[in-house]
Amino acid sequence: MKNKIIISIVFSLLFLSPLTAMSEEKSALDYFHNPFSWMHNGADYRLRVNATENMQTLSNDRLNEDWLYQRHRLRLWTRMELGSTVDLNARLAWEFYDYQKPYARSQYTEYNEVLFDILNFTIKKPFGLPVKAVIGRQDIMIGKGWLIFEGTPYDGSRTMSYDAARFTIDIASIGSTLDLIYIDQKPEGSRWLKPISYEHKDVMASEERGLILYYSTKLDENIKLDTYAIYKNDNPVDREVVPAASRKAELITFGGAIEQKLNDKWDYRFEGAYQAGTRENRLTDTQADAKAWGILSNLRRTFDSKYNNEMHFSIEHLSGDDPNTADNEQFDPVWGKWPQWANLFLYLYIPETTSVGEITNFTRFNIGHTFNPAAKWKINTEYHLLLTDENNKPVVSSPLTGLEYSEAGKVRGHLLTNDVAYKFNNHLKTDLLFELFKPGNYYAGNTRDCAYFIRWQTIFTF
Repeated sequence: MKNKIIISIVFSLLFLSPLTAMSEEKSALDYFHNPFSWMHNGADYRLRVNATENMQTLSNDRLNEDWLYQRHRLRLWTRMELGSTVDLNARLAWEFYDYQKPYARSQYTEYNEVLFDILNFTIKKPFGLPVKAVIGRQDIMIGKGWLIFEGTPYDGSRTMSYDAARFTIDIASIGSTLDLIYIDQKPEGSRWLKPISYEHKDVMASEERGLILYYSTKLDENIKLDTYAIYKNDNPVDREVVPAASRKAELITFGGAIEQKLNDKWDYRFEGAYQAGTRENRLTDTQADAKAWGILSNLRRTFDSKYNNEMHFSIEHLSGDDPNTADNEQFDPVWGKWPQWANLFLYLYIPETTSVGEITNFTRFNIGHTFNPAAKWKINTEYHLLLTDENNKPVVSSPLTGLEYSEAGKVRGHLLTNDVAYKFNNHLKTDLLFELFKPGNYYAGNTRDCAYFIRWQTIFTF
């Protein structure tokens, strides 16, 4: 009851406060956005229609592998200026699913729950210091989101937040910033504030505590350098929602990135990281020393064209566990468990890593092209050649999906994606995404059929 009262108060402030501040100069939407000089409100509605086949099994012979469903996400947020240096930020999120396929879920709706995915205080320049502090539930993305972006991977893109304290120090004299971040969160969505219609859905696999030290500086107007250290401690929970997904790990990741604009046509970014510590082996239930590494490199070429033509090339490598050593060489993506380059692999990888979004043990070669064929239109086409780093899977079928693996195959397969987007105005945009995956010889038996994923998305922002 207490939680429902708090949420009701927030809704009342957002919707009723404009009625107390009406004037003839403002429209209804203006009232909603800024009912008072110290209050700033917003809302959005996202509709996604997803269709997919063979995404988990790579087999046309298995039942319930043809999916069609809609995701409806609504969010409502406010920022209240409590003084010259302190803001209160809150955002409510609700996403429900409407299924047409597979047969087991035909004509079924999951109404889910309403929760705060943002609730924090932002303190700007306390005591005149060049510091910004954000305390509470918040979104965090650093760099390009390779290792730090998704805090709650188990609920998809409904939320991405962290329960954290973030301190950003602005060292303007040398064009640098230093981020110090402490993260402390648990899988249960009710840890700090129980959602409305709470359904006990976990938003991550394990209890997580972490520290991030991230330093970013500009060496000159064309070169930017980042260095970081990430400590993450995972502790198993006392119940298993996803089998074997919750495991013990204590990892520290050291890394850095450099990006440079070479001239008016070429630029690049290179990021690399090394990972050490201990991690539980899900097959033997023993702790092993972690020794893993990863790289992500991007090269971009722009062209003088009214169509904003751009070509880009990428190479990414995340090491896999060598079955011939006692160590664990498999790279953990830390908080980078989101569809950075494909939705298809979020679930295809579960039999290998047991965790949604944990895509690793691969080498990826990518070439892509982006252009604007007309005003308000954007088309992005990507091809990815995917190899495996270590073939460490048994030949037997996965009990979860029936996937079979070869003993020596190194080619995961070929992935083609195409995204067509149209922006009507600042309040409405839509896009259509298509992904097609053709498996290679890393897979065996009857798990060699193509998989596809189609998503149509429309976002209304108020």
